[in-house]
Order: sequence, then C-alpha cells, then structure tokens
Amino acid sequence: MKQDRFAAVADALRTVPDGMLEETRCVGGAETGRPRLRPMGPGQKGRRELFTVCPGIRFACVCYAAGMPPESPEEGAAVIACCRSGALHWKRPEAAPVCLDAGAMALWRQEDFAAGETALPLGYYEGYTLDIDIAALAAHPPDALQCAGWDGAILHKLLDGEDRPVLFEGSAALEQIFAPLEGLPQALRSPYYLLKAQELLLSLDALPRGAGCSRQLQQAARMREIHDLLTRDLTRRVTIEELSRRFLINTSSLKAMFKAVYGQPIAAYMKTYRVQKAMERLRNTDDSIADIAADVGYETQGKFTKAFKDVAGMLPSEYRKRHR
Repeated sequence: MKQDRFAAVADALRTVPDGMLEETRCVGGAETGRPRLRPMGPGQKGRRELFTVCPGIRFACVCYAAGMPPESPEEGAAVIACCRSGALHWKRPEAAPVCLDAGAMALWRQEDFAAGETALPLGYYEGYTLDIDIAALAAHPPDALQCAGWDGAILHKLLDGEDRPVLFEGSAALEQIFAPLEGLPQALRSPYYLLKAQELLLSLDALPRGAGCSRQLQQAARMREIHDLLTRDLTRRVTIEELSRRFLINTSSLKAMFKAVYGQPIAAYMKTYRVQKAMERLRNTDDSIADIAADVGYETQGKFTKAFKDVAGMLPSEYRKRHR
C-alpha cells in the first residue's frame, strides 16, 4: 500500500540521527562542506539544505519531523516560509496564533517568531524558506529587483505593527511560483532559487492575505483544545459526540473545523497520530509490539498491525528492523 506523506517524510529522514538536524550549506550550487548536525529536541529530526543565492537572501529546502530546530534570531531579519506539506502552528500568549498549512505562506521577523512556541500538528513539515537581510538585499539587489527599483519597502509595510507571522492564503499564484522547484537537478537549483526568490518578492504585494483570519485563529485555538484532549491519553477513545457536548459545537461543524486546521478527518488524524507514537516506541525501545499496541489505543495486536501498515506501508516488525 502506498505510504502516506508522514511515512514518506519519516523514510526520507531515516539516516538522520534522532534529536538532530542535518544541515547542508551551498553557495552557487556547490556544497561548502560536509553536512553538519545541529541538536533538536528528543524524538525530533530534520534536514535543511541552505543555499546562499545572493547577498541578503538564503533559500532553504526544509523537512522536519515532530518539531523544528531552535534558531538564534537576527535582529531585523525577515523570513518567508511556504509550506509544501504538513502544517506548522505558532503561538505566544500576547499574540493570536497562526496556522500555516499546505499551500499557504507566512512572513515574519525572526525575533518575533523565536519568541513564540511552534508545533507540528501533523507530525511533520516540508517547505521552502527565504531568510532575508532586508538592508543587505536593498543595498545589492540582483538584476530583476534592481530593474524594479525594489528597496525592501513592501516587507517593512507588511511587517509594520505586526508581532506575529503574516499569513497568506494558498493560491494559484503561489503554486505557480514554487511548482517548478520539484525535482530540479543539483546544478540548476541555486539559479532557480534566485529566480523564484525574486519572483516571490516582486509578487508579494499582490498575493492574497489570509481571509477570515480572526475567525480561523479562534477556530484553531478551539481545535487545539480538542486535539490536546484527544491525544492526552491514547488508551481512551473519545467520541465525536462527547467532544460535541463538551465544547458545544455540533458534530458536522466540529468535523469540518478539525479537518480545516489539521488537514485530516478526526478518525484519520488519530489513526496516523497513534501510529506515529508507536513508531517512536519501535525505534527507541525494546517494548513488545503487543504492549505498544495497547498503549496507543488498540484492543488487539491484529487491529494495530493493520492500522500501522495502512499508515506506514509496512508491518511494525519490519519498521523496527529497518529503523533500529
């Protein structure tokens, strides 16, 4: 059976040690040295390919599982992140939360983003990131930006008065910018990334901002409460009717809102979530498959094995052998 995206990401990161980010830096398409490892949290891992495409722009291809690496914020630096698959949630007490899901884009100041907390509600995140030193880029713009008289004003305008990421809706325009980047040969990646970075910066003012953001953010906060309840004790299976009564939301609205925030229906999401937790146990412990099955909420090992194969594309025993 075909692996879902989470399983594909887990497989792509199979060689990365647990708790580590594998980072490769490139200039002009050539790697500047061997990949280096940076620490992440326990159970987390990731890979980042970082291309310096011109003064003031670093273009990164990123893939994270379970969490994001800590960053040291650079005062005044801006970041543009486009999510290809998975989802990213950001929040801090004094600001409304932001939900960045597949196809959407966000713009933020590094120091503001670093002041909040991030979570990957689907267990993974893939995308492209532009790290922009606005002053350096305005001082030495590449050809297309120079011809357009680009001076960084649009970034300052969008970020002015904001203390949280600025969200942009997924759109055909965004899709057209990033679609050609899939599967590029190594020699073409750096020049393509420079072209696409300029195209994005020139298009930024015309891209649609997140419509209905306030309502969506309120829904996201409520769905996060529901998510926490669902995942707090995996041995307990909470029904949609119970959630509906507890949170005073009718069942059809609850289902639609959860899928809008987390990208999957509740049952499919929880199936994937349970299997993800089982994967961690299979990788990191010698616990029996029967014990793991019970702890993640399956009455029988047979039901667990079927669910695991649906999600991961292999049996639990095969997964353990491959990832230990």
